[in-house]
Amino acid sequence: MPGFVLKDAVEELTYDFEPYPVSSQKDMDEFEGKRKGTIPEPSATQIQNFRTSIAELLSEMIPEGLDDEVTKAVEMRKALLEVIAKDQTAMQQKSLHALAEVCSNQPSFDVLNALPYRHQQAFSGWITGVFLLPQVPTPATKG
Repeated sequence: MPGFVLKDAVEELTYDFEPYPVSSQKDMDEFEGKRKGTIPEPSATQIQNFRTSIAELLSEMIPEGLDDEVTKAVEMRKALLEVIAKDQTAMQQKSLHALAEVCSNQPSFDVLNALPYRHQQAFSGWITGVFLLPQVPTPATKG
């Protein structure tokens, strides 16, 4: 009996967006059969590109001109409000493109973009957790 069985240690990356609200019948028809599937295992290059994309997105969110030593509560609140109030549409689009790319377009950008915002965020959080914050298995040792 093997001590490590890959199929038991690494689960398939399946997704299922059904049912989810769509904005129009056109979206419903266009994405029929594309709202569930299995994400192909990404290559090391895809993972690194995803990491780079996420790092770039996060760095773009930092307001310009912030001193590295900002510690005053008022300045921190102003900076936070600036980030929250800023139009994040372009950032969201970049994020969805990065997700589609690391998933080999299964689901595609268009399918992800058709999802409501909270559903997009839930999928993004899941993928980020799987690819950027993987659980480290506990080594099995005989004592």
